Amino acid sequence: MLEDKNLVATIFLKNKQAVQSLTDHTVIGDVFELCRTYNDSGIDKLIVMDLSEDDVERDANIHIIRNINRNIDIKVCAGGNIGNIDDVKKLLYAGCLQVILNGSKSGAMQLAREASGRFGKDRILVSIKTVGFLFKNKRKGLLNSL
Repeated sequence: MLEDKNLVATIFLKNKQAVQSLTDHTVIGDVFELCRTYNDSGIDKLIVMDLSEDDVERDANIHIIRNINRNIDIKVCAGGNIGNIDDVKKLLYAGCLQVILNGSKSGAMQLAREASGRFGKDRILVSIKTVGFLFKNKRKGLLNSL
């Protein structure tokens, strides 16, 4: 039955380090060691959430994501603080299978549409907090083109 599994792990990345959570930035260990552990433990997909607060930190975290992709066999998806098509492009060029956009951010659906058209809709994910997001955006016609 192991072939029927789809295990997904999440790493929160802050200042080039793996931290506890979105709100708790306590360092939990070396990010590459953590990725190797996931890789060797049968994890199928890794989600890396970039918690950067400025462009310098963001570029440093993207460099870390690029190195993660070069050193593990797991498919990597990344998200966090993505505000434009260049942010999407940087993550895809860093080797990510998919990029995750925050559906609750203003302009996320327009960015999802643009990025899907440019890179393919299978490469763009939109995270949502509630099912109400779907109904609201269906009424506006924003989900039809994705």
